[in-house]
Amino acid sequence: MGTRAQLEQKHWNPGSANLTIFWEWFKDWGYTKWYYQGSAWCACFVSSCFVQCFGLEKAKELLGGDLYINCQDFVDRRYGKKQLNYIPTVGAVVCFYNGKKWSHTGIVTGVYKTYITSIEGNTSGDYDKVIPDGGAVCEKKHFFSTTKMIYWAPAYDTETSDRINVSDAVTIGTGKEGVTISADLNYRESPYNGKILGTFKKGEHAYPSKKCFVSTASGTTPWFYDKNKGWFSANYISSGWIYEECGRWWYISGTGYKYDVNKRVKIGNHYCYFDNTGYCVQSQWVETKAGEFRYYDRDGYEVSDCYVKSKSSDTYYWI
Repeated sequence: MGTRAQLEQKHWNPGSANLTIFWEWFKDWGYTKWYYQGSAWCACFVSSCFVQCFGLEKAKELLGGDLYINCQDFVDRRYGKKQLNYIPTVGAVVCFYNGKKWSHTGIVTGVYKTYITSIEGNTSGDYDKVIPDGGAVCEKKHFFSTTKMIYWAPAYDTETSDRINVSDAVTIGTGKEGVTISADLNYRESPYNGKILGTFKKGEHAYPSKKCFVSTASGTTPWFYDKNKGWFSANYISSGWIYEECGRWWYISGTGYKYDVNKRVKIGNHYCYFDNTGYCVQSQWVETKAGEFRYYDRDGYEVSDCYVKSKSSDTYYWI
């Protein structure tokens, strides 16, 4: 098995046979009946992180009464008391479903439009897949569209549960018509609880240039910034094109920050196709379920009755 000194090095054994220092720590904390050296350790890793940060007693309190080493038991215990939710927040415990049971877990480190990131033990570096027995600690990416997840949000600071956490703002852009506001909506000097500067009227257009996420005790919400107005909740937009820093476009298709995934959609006079992450397909062929091929130009529009040049040769295709 290796000596305690070897396990303390962590890199001595990068996961072979599930031998880790985290099980040794559980034994140190008095959990002798939970001493399962050689067993899967993703939940053991999460519990250990809480103890290292907050101490044993506070860690047990934050995790709902006790540490946990089994994902399914943890979900059953929490979900039975209706204390789990589907709203991802930074710092939440996340559990992943494998089609039969809750089989893997981690701690949420970031919340984005189409995915979360989380730090996980007993996984691998395969960045966007749930790997419940990989033998390493890694930060991973998980898309909402392809991974079933459930969250437990510990009350880290019960005395200031109304505290908000605002992510760094990132640059965005819009189409020429901006985004359409779905209801009368205040815009503010800063996100969430900033001074009210005025009110958008239903149907008015805004032209945001920045985006951030605000996490509170009740969940995480996206906020947009219009330089001529101020900050406003992006949950109250009915439609509009958004350009991200990654160089790609997506489309808000309804109130509640909704967007389409793996879908051909008619927007105005054009058809567009959105991939499995919600981004618009550009300069690319898409095969339909019926085996047909459609082409979307550099603007993201489906084209027909025209020639399309091959990227790899001087060949032209007539559509």
